[in-house]
Amino acid sequence: MYDVIVIGGGTAGLSVAQILGRARRNVLVLADGDTRNSPSAGVHGIITRDGVPPAELTRAATDELAAYPAVTVRRDRAISVDGQRGDFVVQFASGEIAAARRVVLATGVVDELPSIDGLAERWGTSVLHCPYCHGWEVRDKPLAVLALSILDAYVAAHLTQWSSDVLFCLNGVQFDEAQYVVLNSAGVRIQGGKVVALEGQAPALQGVRFDDGEVISRDALFLHAPTRQRSDLAAQLECRILDDGAVEVDELGQTTAPGIYAVGDMARRASQEPDLTFTARAMGDGVITGVAVNRELFFESLAFG
Repeated sequence: MYDVIVIGGGTAGLSVAQILGRARRNVLVLADGDTRNSPSAGVHGIITRDGVPPAELTRAATDELAAYPAVTVRRDRAISVDGQRGDFVVQFASGEIAAARRVVLATGVVDELPSIDGLAERWGTSVLHCPYCHGWEVRDKPLAVLALSILDAYVAAHLTQWSSDVLFCLNGVQFDEAQYVVLNSAGVRIQGGKVVALEGQAPALQGVRFDDGEVISRDALFLHAPTRQRSDLAAQLECRILDDGAVEVDELGQTTAPGIYAVGDMARRASQEPDLTFTARAMGDGVITGVAVNRELFFESLAFG
């Protein structure tokens, strides 16, 4: 019987495990090695570690856990969680099982990239998702934004803070006058037609090809892809899911399923703005939830031990 099983070995899950390990909790981390930011060249917004490759960050965090003998990191994947608060049973893809008093979901999300020739192989390098994460690296270069929803007009306008040459690709999405006012006010160039291919020697980008055959030179393309839960465990456990697909949690990371917590980009509070999925936030979520789980287990032992 573990105190806690953490399902997911990204920065959020590893942060939970570190806090619990330091609290001398018996913890199992299930890490299958796949993280959302793995295609990116570097992680930004983390002081003292700005630009660190995602794999290096995860490896260093995992290595640090070796200092805490009660923490075990296992390369495996959870396929089901049964039981109730205080007595959960987790089944692994390998066929083995383990029990825990609490479970923390840190399984993350998957970006659903549009089917455009040349896009997937550039994802994380010259096709990017967040100006705050990658805008500095492509500052003052000719940039494009691929419209997938009306909200992307505001992303394009905001991107002019990093470059004065921003092309907004309408891509067949219909916009209201309000969005055009914002784009024009920011000095964004608007291009009609659908994007059919990205040109150049991947992973670099040299141009964006439209359905009329025109190619416009660009160095980077931003898009905000929809996401889906990487695991169906939250749905299995009947956790409440928000409109954007995120698992609803409270301020401490507790889901609506007793004894089940969730951290990282897979979860958010109902009052929290969607899509603020920074690595630094995932780390912070992990720390807060780790402390909350430990306190809950501690006071439970005083009352019922």
